Amino acid sequence: MELDLLITELDETTIQIDKMRYLATQISTKACEKTKHAKNALQYDFESQEIVKCAAILSDYIEVADAAIKKAVTELAEYDTKLQKGNAKALSADSAKVDFGVTADPSKNN
Repeated sequence: MELDLLITELDETTIQIDKMRYLATQISTKACEKTKHAKNALQYDFESQEIVKCAAILSDYIEVADAAIKKAVTELAEYDTKLQKGNAKALSADSAKVDFGVTADPSKNN
């Protein structure tokens, strides 16, 4: 149950990262538009280049966070699979047990 909640939270975080990625792309697009309309080189250097740099840095951080979340989700899925296999083995071992004095066939019980 806790594992499902954690995976849900990671999924929600991934959605937020996708939104940030979209915004970073929009920032870069706006900066490129400013470049086209820059009145002089100084204005371009001061405004547009800094915006492009910030958007690139933001995009890099977004990619790192996205990769970390994907890695965490993969590791959680592997861990969950191991837990489910362990639980399945435990359940099959419990169901295979027969109490002393009682056989698996009820017609043979005393």
